[in-house]
Amino acid sequence: MCVVADALAHGAKKYGPYNWRDIPIEVSQYISAARRHLGDYYDGEEHDPDSNVHHIAHAIAGLTILMDAIIRKKLIDDRPKTAPTSKEILAASVDSDPQTPEPFLDQIRDRATPTESVADRGLGSSLPYEYLQRPRS
Repeated sequence: MCVVADALAHGAKKYGPYNWRDIPIEVSQYISAARRHLGDYYDGEEHDPDSNVHHIAHAIAGLTILMDAIIRKKLIDDRPKTAPTSKEILAASVDSDPQTPEPFLDQIRDRATPTESVADRGLGSSLPYEYLQRPRS
């Protein structure tokens, strides 16, 4: 994919060749750049005005650099930390209380692990209920 090589060459001219191998890179910086290029493409702009290289090629190049940094352990992992799910919080609080009767624990655990889908509830989606209840990041 020569066009990805063009994007990498533009980055090499702008920032220095293989600069991400010299200094650890931040995950957020490369994810943001990939999102920006994908967004520009999605909004109808084919080529980056600075380099005249296709936005998709820039996104692929940035993600390739990110993968290289992961493999070489040259990464600053500044991704947001995920919060515990409500299921995990409930399980930890209920299980840690010695006064909680066992039948109540069973009932709570059953509620905390729903298996029906939204479609089963008649809400018109085939997404599993667990997916819709996942923590947002």
